[in-house]
Amino acid sequence: MAFSSRGSFTWVSLVLLLVFVALRLDGRIEWNWFYVLFPAWIYESVMLIFILLQAITQCRQRPAERKTIIFARCWDACAVSFLLVFQVLLCLKLQQVENIPSYYVMFPLWLLLLQINAYLVLSVYAHERNYVGATARSTTASRFSGL
Repeated sequence: MAFSSRGSFTWVSLVLLLVFVALRLDGRIEWNWFYVLFPAWIYESVMLIFILLQAITQCRQRPAERKTIIFARCWDACAVSFLLVFQVLLCLKLQQVENIPSYYVMFPLWLLLLQINAYLVLSVYAHERNYVGATARSTTASRFSGL
């Protein structure tokens, strides 16, 4: 049930965001860009709360792996924070509150991409290390099984 409600919340947020952006770009509404991106703000705020609650429950269930769990949830919270900072800078640029260069606006997204790449590299490295270790153990076991 939780999975379907989370998926529904994601789709409703996405549809509202797309409708608001389309209406704003079409000129039918003259809302502030902070209001237009409100569904994304709500979605990412719920994601941060979900990450925090997930960290708490996982730390209670597996206290021996507390460092790993906290690191992983901080990694996730950092990714969501990059998205929030990007949205704030984008709204400031679109509202023309300040003349912010585009590369400053895009910088949090670049950091997010670097974070995703680092995660992928670390995941592949961990998978390869586990695979090589398992292969070496099975080869050693097969050598000595004939004795």
